Amino acid sequence: MAAAGRRGGTVRDMWRDLFEYCQRQHGPVHVGVAAALSGFSVASVRARAEREAWWRPYRDVVAPPGTPRSGGYWALAAVARARGGDPDAPKAAALTRWSAAAVYGVHRSWPSAVEVLVPFVREPTAENRYRPVRSRCFDDTRLRTIGELALPVVAPAALVRDLARIATAPRLTTLMIDLVQRRHLRLDDVRSDLLEHPRYPGRRKVLEALTRLEGAGRTDSTPELDVRERLVAEGIPLDVGQIEVLCRDGVTIHLDLGIAGIRFAIEVDSMLAHATRSQLRTDVRRSNQLARLPEDWRVLRMTVEDLDEGWDEFLALVRDVVTQQSRRHLGRDRP
Repeated sequence: MAAAGRRGGTVRDMWRDLFEYCQRQHGPVHVGVAAALSGFSVASVRARAEREAWWRPYRDVVAPPGTPRSGGYWALAAVARARGGDPDAPKAAALTRWSAAAVYGVHRSWPSAVEVLVPFVREPTAENRYRPVRSRCFDDTRLRTIGELALPVVAPAALVRDLARIATAPRLTTLMIDLVQRRHLRLDDVRSDLLEHPRYPGRRKVLEALTRLEGAGRTDSTPELDVRERLVAEGIPLDVGQIEVLCRDGVTIHLDLGIAGIRFAIEVDSMLAHATRSQLRTDVRRSNQLARLPEDWRVLRMTVEDLDEGWDEFLALVRDVVTQQSRRHLGRDRP
């Protein structure tokens, strides 16, 4: 809305309309947008922000009093800065890297500077807590809008590509597992992205992670993947993916690892999966359903500590139980 179109209103109405716009946008707004929508000059907006101690996260971004200053609002402010001061023709921008990972819920904390993806042709300037990331592959048709703050983020497959150049291979693998588990990402999407972008920094790490996950089947955590790979390397012929068991109440439960043919499974427990009493109770109830089945299941439980100092003992236990179950169900020592 042009400034000239707002001159007919009273000063109070003009400020009220600006505040209402800021509220709809959850707070931070570029001073150029604020001026265009209110009918005031940029100087007037800056002056009132200075006089009333508005939050000014960036030089060209202001937020009315009462705007939270959490990581999500810093991200909103960074996107407002990147999009510029024209409300009718905002510049393309989206959160990427660890900032986008935080929005998707697969990174626990916000980075010190908000990372904003912009087209390569632009020449943005970095600022305190604002880090522009230029991309030759910017495609605004593949952006996602996430959460109550409606934060624009790159698509998950593009996020994997953007992080490949700065994340370690193990961290990238964990990120992909978490994105898949939260149903943001499909491994097929990553495979397609690799075909579309045959060359970029860190591509080999993405291919390595993708190959591991495709070979493992459904995997809900990095410890689960590590246990699988170590047991298979030790000659334990685990089924691909998780084990599905139909219980008497008609509900299908999924066990992390196992060999369905001999009714053997392993559950990899972690503090993250049992962070609340409700999660723990749900897991206990699920496991107890196996006791009602006539197929004589044997389910071992382990923690990440068993991957370290307790590994030899746990491996011996697995071998023993697998042998017993194989004899019981197949009549031989090996499945």
